[in-house]
Amino acid sequence: MISVPSLEWHITHACNFSCDNCGDFSNFNHQENISLETLRSWYEPWYRRLSPKIVSIIGGEPLLNKDAIEIIYTTKTYWNHPDTEYEILSNGWLIDRYPHLPKALAETDCQLVISKHFNSGPYLEKLNSVIDLLETWRQDYGIRYRVDDSYGNWRRLYQGEGVDIEPFEDDDPEGSWEICPTYQDCFQLLDRAIYKCCLLAYLPLQKKKHGLSEKWNPYLEYQPLMPGCSDEEIIEFFNRKAEKYCAMCPSKNHHSMEDLQFFHRDPSKKINFVKISGK
Repeated sequence: MISVPSLEWHITHACNFSCDNCGDFSNFNHQENISLETLRSWYEPWYRRLSPKIVSIIGGEPLLNKDAIEIIYTTKTYWNHPDTEYEILSNGWLIDRYPHLPKALAETDCQLVISKHFNSGPYLEKLNSVIDLLETWRQDYGIRYRVDDSYGNWRRLYQGEGVDIEPFEDDDPEGSWEICPTYQDCFQLLDRAIYKCCLLAYLPLQKKKHGLSEKWNPYLEYQPLMPGCSDEEIIEFFNRKAEKYCAMCPSKNHHSMEDLQFFHRDPSKKINFVKISGK
């Protein structure tokens, strides 16, 4: 079993928020949910070979997948390694639709991580009510949760507005790597392959739905780690640092509070009310 830093994957590409410069392209109205059967097929080539320090169920907004509870239980049966931390990342807006969620979190020792997307107004009022509910769950069920400050670390990852986005052209992959907002640690499992980061993983999804300019072509050539690879290839992949594909991202910080041309707006004012499939 090879120890690796982390592994995460979407259980849905849909999101009820639409945040500027989302690294998973979830702000472009992708809707596909990933079935439990499909997820099992993704896990099979890897769970006996890899022991991630952190396993994360993400989206999109994972609670838009109606099978989220069953996925939490099933995922734990695969990635039940003694040194693996198990978590699910959510914006928290839908947790009250899942009365059995706290029981599932407690029984699988899965930590709920709430991503904080703004810091004032109606958004913060709603977030505080979410935290109040989580405190009740902590007291009644013993769940673990934390709130991550995504808002404070938000930065521009690509240029342009709407579907006419473009990669950065700083031509400094080392610089891009050094300031990577994922902290060089968001390895993505998708379609049984493992990708260096979320942008490289979901870039083909964006091209298929909305099209991309030819400037993205060098990054669409990226080749992920495939099942059947050797142990040596796994170790090399997870230890690989900057590479040419990192140049798609900026080599200088474009922070929401420092770049006057990019302001991370209150997502509660532009939420996509996506129906949970089957509910």
